[in-house]
Amino acid sequence: MAFTDGTADFRSDTVTRPTEAMRQAMANAEVGDDVYRDDPTVNALEEKAAAAVGMQRALFTPSGTMANQIGIHLHTRPGDGVICVPSAHVRKYELGSAAAISGTTFLVVESPDGSMTAAALDTALDPNGPYYNIRPGLLTWENTHNASGGTILSPEVMAKGSAIASERGIPVHLDGARIWNAAAGAGVEVEEWSQHATSMMFCFSKGLG
Repeated sequence: MAFTDGTADFRSDTVTRPTEAMRQAMANAEVGDDVYRDDPTVNALEEKAAAAVGMQRALFTPSGTMANQIGIHLHTRPGDGVICVPSAHVRKYELGSAAAISGTTFLVVESPDGSMTAAALDTALDPNGPYYNIRPGLLTWENTHNASGGTILSPEVMAKGSAIASERGIPVHLDGARIWNAAAGAGVEVEEWSQHATSMMFCFSKGLG
């Protein structure tokens, strides 16, 4: 329930609202049929987003959950295990969509702060286990890690873990809903993380406005 008495609302960075200038920009934006790629504003946004994070292409989606689920669906097959920490957003806060949409389950790597050590990932991705083990299909990272108080995952940790996944032919998805917060906090460019991901998402509804 929104506060109406002037109380500062710190429940989440998602309760922010657009300024009048933002509303005017939206009202005055040049539009077209996005289905036919005829919306110049969306096209420009996607091109700018891809360039900002060093990816080849970008797709605008209405929500971060949708973006994450597209990533999971693209990289996995039914029955695959999505590797994540217990408190990962994709596991706890996305309505069980990975199972409902992609038929996947989760391979959980224990972590107190959202990071995954190379040793733990090496065990989780062990290709020599019994044939009936869950098949690892995707490694996911979340940066910053929301449920751990906004912990910043270092580029070095992600690089080491992603390298192990790459050696085993497993793609990597980065839930970068608050990646710009991580970049500001760590004092590095977003590409320090995105270069270690096959796909990633980031949000405009968080610290960016």
